[in-house]
Amino acid sequence: MTTEPLKFNAYYYGFEATGSYPVDLIISAVARAGKAFHHTEDWDNEIEPHHPAFEGKTPIDWIQNAAKRAASRVTTLEALLVSALEFIEPYEDVVDGAYGESSPNAAMSLASAIREVLPA
Repeated sequence: MTTEPLKFNAYYYGFEATGSYPVDLIISAVARAGKAFHHTEDWDNEIEPHHPAFEGKTPIDWIQNAAKRAASRVTTLEALLVSALEFIEPYEDVVDGAYGESSPNAAMSLASAIREVLPA
């Protein structure tokens, strides 16, 4: 990952950073495409990338490749969360029985948090 800051200003509009690098890379690619070309019909023209992290020869490539990288990262993180949940779930009842149903415990709160962020 490059340390060069992403830019979010297009020609007529701009975006704010979200704080999530994969998402910010996508919106930066859209903004820089808009800065390079006033019309989206020109986004398939070859141009030097406006940022070292942009991959591809055209603004469409920059956007699509950033989206693919973000999707890959999300898929990986979801798989890790599923694995963590599978590891934690067997201990929920043990911890609950040891501390009483009203006592908060790490296994229960972590398992619940994981379930909240995973897609249904």
